[in-house]
Amino acid sequence: MADDAVARRLGEAPRIFAVAVRVVLRLNAWAHRVRYLQLTLRGDVYIRGWLHISHGTSVVIGAGTRVTRGVHINGGGRVRIGEECLPNGCWIGARSEVVIEDQALISNCDITDSDFHNLAPEARQLPPDDRATKPVHVGRNVWIGARAIVLKGTVIGSDSMIGAGAVVRGVVPCRVLMTGNPGRVVRHL
Repeated sequence: MADDAVARRLGEAPRIFAVAVRVVLRLNAWAHRVRYLQLTLRGDVYIRGWLHISHGTSVVIGAGTRVTRGVHINGGGRVRIGEECLPNGCWIGARSEVVIEDQALISNCDITDSDFHNLAPEARQLPPDDRATKPVHVGRNVWIGARAIVLKGTVIGSDSMIGAGAVVRGVVPCRVLMTGNPGRVVRHL
């Protein structure tokens, strides 16, 4: 009889552990809401590791998104991350706006909508003008590989993939694989 009770309790252990993990992840998300007043979490957002938001950047993260490893967001603009995304160890610099649609996989890469400085030598020490900034839009179900760089003004079409180490700017069509520096389409998906 005692063996049956022990077996029943051991059988419940994985379920109890899963519930405990969900509670801890929700508490972590709540702590981030308290720390960053400019952060809006829609529905269940899981934050494992750390999420750092600076320079007054406004961030909205959609339901079901799992933030893992270290994610750093700054620039003072707006960032919107859609539902069921996986930002993982990335840096997002938004002086104006970066939009990442639903189900995107964002590896440890850099995404920026600004040069954060002027290009003209005589103006480099001055605050950036409007030419230094253009919004970035990452489409639905896009996968951005490790160490890729997405530059200002980039629009990545839905279902596309950016290969590891690629440097991307301009318009990326839907359903393509882009690799290299500068990025070029190497395959249609």
